[in-house]
Amino acid sequence: MDASPREKPVRALILAVWVLGSSGIAAQTVLLRELLVLFGGNEFSIGMILGAWVIAEAAGAFLAGFWARRASHAAAVFIALTALFCILFPASIYAARVFKILAGIPQGMGVGLVTIVWTSLLLLLPTGLVHGLLFIFACRLHAQTASGGAGSTGRVYFQETLGTIVGGLLATYLFRPY
Repeated sequence: MDASPREKPVRALILAVWVLGSSGIAAQTVLLRELLVLFGGNEFSIGMILGAWVIAEAAGAFLAGFWARRASHAAAVFIALTALFCILFPASIYAARVFKILAGIPQGMGVGLVTIVWTSLLLLLPTGLVHGLLFIFACRLHAQTASGGAGSTGRVYFQETLGTIVGGLLATYLFRPY
């Protein structure tokens, strides 16, 4: 039996949210590894890097909270933000790889705590911010297409978490070895 006209957009959105979760954990993992190489990583720098990622995501979600209410075409914004994420993620990888050269820091030289904090924020902000924006716009789209109202946020969060689990498994066992 065919899905109703209302179910098709909801299914497509759920797939997009799974991809959002998968891409988020992949970006976080890859950028964490790149920054660990950049900083000669230890447990403390891991904490600073993950903290910067959380701050970037939270800033994106905070900004989107204001923007999503006024956006008349949430689907178009979601698609544009997805394309922007696809551009910013590799750009962030590249920026992490050339940061020491651009900053004039010799290879093999460690950097201090302040440099780790600000560099992590600088390099992770574009990707993390857009990823945070995407989550809020996915919630807005779910509320519109599924008539989920306030429960949409929980449903989107659950689906994104499932995508994160799948993405983590794929990143660990399929992509990392290659």
